[in-house]
Amino acid sequence: MRRLLLPVLLASCCVALPGSPHLERRASPRPVFAHVVQGNFQNYSEADYADDFKLAQEAGIDAFALNVGRDPTDPAQLAKAFSAAKSSSFKLFFSFDMNYYSKPGSSDAILSDYLGKYGGHDAHFLYNGKVFVSTFSGEVSGTFLDGAGSFAESNAKWTDLLAKAKTAIGKDIHFVPDWNDVNLVAQNKWGGGVMSWAAWGDKGRTTTMMTASDQAYIAAASKANLAYLAPVAAFFSVHVAAGNNYVLNSNGFLLPKHYADLIALSPGPAYAELLSWNDFGESHYLGPVRASAGVPSGATAYADAQHDHLPMLWLSAYYNIWFKSGSPPPISTECVVWWYRPHPAKASASSDPLSAPQYAETLDDKVFAAIFVPQGSKARKVVITAGGQAQSQDVKEGVNLVSVGFQAGKTSVSLIDSLNKALLSGSGADIVATPSTFDFNVRSYILPEDATASCLPHPLRVFSSGRTTHTHMSQEMLR
Repeated sequence: MRRLLLPVLLASCCVALPGSPHLERRASPRPVFAHVVQGNFQNYSEADYADDFKLAQEAGIDAFALNVGRDPTDPAQLAKAFSAAKSSSFKLFFSFDMNYYSKPGSSDAILSDYLGKYGGHDAHFLYNGKVFVSTFSGEVSGTFLDGAGSFAESNAKWTDLLAKAKTAIGKDIHFVPDWNDVNLVAQNKWGGGVMSWAAWGDKGRTTTMMTASDQAYIAAASKANLAYLAPVAAFFSVHVAAGNNYVLNSNGFLLPKHYADLIALSPGPAYAELLSWNDFGESHYLGPVRASAGVPSGATAYADAQHDHLPMLWLSAYYNIWFKSGSPPPISTECVVWWYRPHPAKASASSDPLSAPQYAETLDDKVFAAIFVPQGSKARKVVITAGGQAQSQDVKEGVNLVSVGFQAGKTSVSLIDSLNKALLSGSGADIVATPSTFDFNVRSYILPEDATASCLPHPLRVFSSGRTTHTHMSQEMLR
């Protein structure tokens, strides 16, 4: 059986270095992916790809799911991406956006331009020696392959396409389509897996995000002898046009709590996919907003360097490592990741041509913080100033998830020790009562250092004994 190169468990600013005797590993680590809108990479250089791959590796991500839709820049950009991935030992695979492959002849393009060309590439992700292939949708009318008239006919066309791809590449295909109807899971007859896009729950949700949908998919997949690919996200908001202006509920620490809930499931998902690396329009990106990033024109006001989400990437790293290894990684030093929206959910905008996003009322006006406290730490409490009002809460060893209500004004966070001295302290952008335009994207920060300054484009840093040291990527051969 061919062996796969998968990144070893990695360190974040608040996670112990690889090789810790306390870190148990699964016999077969579960891979973690990040969803990429390839069209938003249309201006990337090969160096940009290499930098992104390095950041992803340091966050414990094994591969990018390249969501492709026959963009005219794909030929040139994919050549750069796969070249950079090969040089950095990072992996890529395709997630075909079926909104763009629903016309006659689309399967020919999938085979000639994507799978036939890159399926056998050294940088293509393999799962148990098979070429990993995914989709975005494909289960509803308008997304059927080659303009098929029914779901059954579409699947027959997929069977033909995957057989041709196997012949062209010389390897079996591991097919994991994104079908957002659990009742269709059993229709996957190719023996791979199935994915759901339900990382945020239903529109207008006001209750805590649960794992009921994931458990239903796991049960259906298990019955059909398939694996389940679970989606994970931090937040969602889009504000670009009257018909594309809404938020999805991310209250209650959506990323850390839901990810931990997924990890606790038994049986659990076979793999996880972060939504997303670079979907700037919908604000759920975890990767950098580079000058070369293809931010949609309507989103440039709220998807920029001020709305840095890299701290959320580093937060996800803790859970990525946990998901892959089966054990929560030990914490080596104090660290705080915190995030919030820059104005109240019910604020009125003074000069926005669009109305407030739909479902804005479902969002809590809070500052959220994840405080990592190692064993033996002197940290005793966290003080969060949200809108000029300081609020404190005791912390203990481990991961502390703390939220406080906010109002307009100054915002800061301090981690205080037993002598009432600040171990860590930092401030964020002011919260405003009346914005000029609506901004429901999140601003996030990390302590000891702000992620914008410390992590772009440099490697994630580990703070030890008062010094800043750089982690080094290592790999091991896993069957």
